[in-house]
Amino acid sequence: IYRDTEGPQIIGTPDDTTVQCAADIPTPADRDPVTAFDACEGDLQVTYSMTDQTNSCNGQVVYTFSATDCAGNSNSTTWTITLQDTEAPSLYDSTSATLPSDTTISCAVADALSQGTLEASDNCNVDANGVQTTESTSETCAHNYTVTYTWNVADVCGNPMTHTQVVTVEDPEPPVITPPSDDCLIPISVDSHYALPMFTKNGEYFTATHPCETPEETKIVPMSCVSDQDADFSLSTLTPPAENL
Repeated sequence: IYRDTEGPQIIGTPDDTTVQCAADIPTPADRDPVTAFDACEGDLQVTYSMTDQTNSCNGQVVYTFSATDCAGNSNSTTWTITLQDTEAPSLYDSTSATLPSDTTISCAVADALSQGTLEASDNCNVDANGVQTTESTSETCAHNYTVTYTWNVADVCGNPMTHTQVVTVEDPEPPVITPPSDDCLIPISVDSHYALPMFTKNGEYFTATHPCETPEETKIVPMSCVSDQDADFSLSTLTPPAENL
């Protein structure tokens, strides 16, 4: 008496795989057909069932392929698809091929500083909150400081991406000192802002201009000339402020 106790062989079960996005989870229809062959009956029909234990970010889908011969012998295989989103979004500037980079500028143009707009894309889905921005300033003196711009974004699975730009603002130039027309000059008190020796004659002014000051022109308080003697004057005798050395 011959008794068939051997189950059918299941052929072509796909290899287990991992995907980043829920939309990329494959189905059996996306793969070559799984078939079954029995030593007694030949080709058999294959059925499958599916269990889905995923959310939008991770989990597993398991397909079970089964075949049974007429003697009641059965066999089954499984195909496991793991969902695991580990890829962070990307930040980009729609008006430029590159992201904002660190830079150094003169304080004369610092008033025009502003944080640019960046957009985000993701292999799956960007968080509904979009790109968040922050700005911070570290100041060493009125015209020497740094501004840090930060852009933050995350996808729906919490994978973060950050870009930072540091703008260094410098005061590269000393004030420009313009003497009065007369040559008879006398010293007066040191100006508290520029820390420069200032001079004047007969109600005329030395003027100091600086591209980062408002107002740009500052007049120095005059004193009367105490002598008719000529006095030598040279810009080389004026000491720039320490912040501009």
